[in-house]
Amino acid sequence: MNYGLETFFTAGQQTGLFLLSCVFGLPLGLVWDLFRLIRAVFRHSKAAVIAEDILVMILYGVYVSTFTSVFSRGEFRFFYIAGNFIGFMMYFVTIGHFIFPHIKKAAAKLAVKCSGLLSVIKKKIRKMRKKT
Repeated sequence: MNYGLETFFTAGQQTGLFLLSCVFGLPLGLVWDLFRLIRAVFRHSKAAVIAEDILVMILYGVYVSTFTSVFSRGEFRFFYIAGNFIGFMMYFVTIGHFIFPHIKKAAAKLAVKCSGLLSVIKKKIRKMRKKT
């Protein structure tokens, strides 16, 4: 008796899931660039870099489990990770390669402006402390 539950994906479904996982690799590139940008603008200790890498891996684990639950009936396949990696690399060597230097320059300018603002705030706090 067949109740309509399939325990396998057809070749077409697997191809679609692979292509979808490639497309979903692109946002991973954006997340990676965000962390690269934070590292480029603000100096980090090795411990902070390790903590950020662990955070990225946790986010990726949630990402893969959500992809598996939503798109593939909870069935994990290795080619999801391979597709994510291909999509990530496509982003990284194309769009990310051209966009990141411009974003880095803009963020560095913003960091300089923010540091100036922070120094003004620090001076005002020092003046307030002297008065009290």
